[in-house]
Amino acid sequence: MKVYNTDQCGINLEMVSGRTLDIQGEKRVQALALRPDATRHSYTIQPVIRADGLLHSPMLVCMYEPKGEPNIFMQQLGQFDNLDFVSTTSGMLNRDLVATWLEKFLAKIDEGSLLLVDSWGGYKKGIDEHAKNHKFEIIPPKTTGKVQPLDVFFNRQWKSFVRILSDKIRRTHKECIVSQRINLGRLISLTHFQFSAPRFIPFIQYAWHAAGYTKEKPQQFLTPPQYCLNFDVYEKCACNSLGFIKCAYCENIICFDHAFMEQHRCQK
Repeated sequence: MKVYNTDQCGINLEMVSGRTLDIQGEKRVQALALRPDATRHSYTIQPVIRADGLLHSPMLVCMYEPKGEPNIFMQQLGQFDNLDFVSTTSGMLNRDLVATWLEKFLAKIDEGSLLLVDSWGGYKKGIDEHAKNHKFEIIPPKTTGKVQPLDVFFNRQWKSFVRILSDKIRRTHKECIVSQRINLGRLISLTHFQFSAPRFIPFIQYAWHAAGYTKEKPQQFLTPPQYCLNFDVYEKCACNSLGFIKCAYCENIICFDHAFMEQHRCQK
């Protein structure tokens, strides 16, 4: 039996570090944001990880579209085949979107598989419709930080990866506005692609171990931020441009244009 875990993780992109600088003791700190709404909630991801270390693809992503989904939405985001994009006026998923996603997801996995979800009521509609062919376990309320594999270990590594890349773009490529729809698509797609690399199987397995579902501790590993983003700032891409990321597949240093703008995809 294959065992899966899914969870919703909200991300804001304008001030990902949640900090700014001012004189010590200052009671009110002012900051400037290109999109004030993005400081609260930019998008929601719903990753699915399997107990044997697989990160499911495509991953559901709900974008924040306060005025409704524009005609250009899928024209911009349809190119990212490892992601499944939807939108709401809040940037948060609702029960109908999750029920639709769940139907598509369950059609791709073996019957009898077990899906571990938290107690959010939005899962109920989809679970009720598919309980005959698949097994579901609900994580009790207020326990996700201890027994939800994604919450225990995976999500904070994802957020760290996105924060570091976003900050790097703001410092070295100011012409690229991270919070724009197309750039969010590039950022999420690149992150998902790297997290899916075979070298990170032990990393995902550890999330299950840390949450108490497996007894055997996986082999030693580097997390995606440690492997992909911790390299000498002077290392260069094959094109002689400064490195932006170290690819978890080909192990090469890749520049911003090739990794982010052109969405580097080497042989898996």
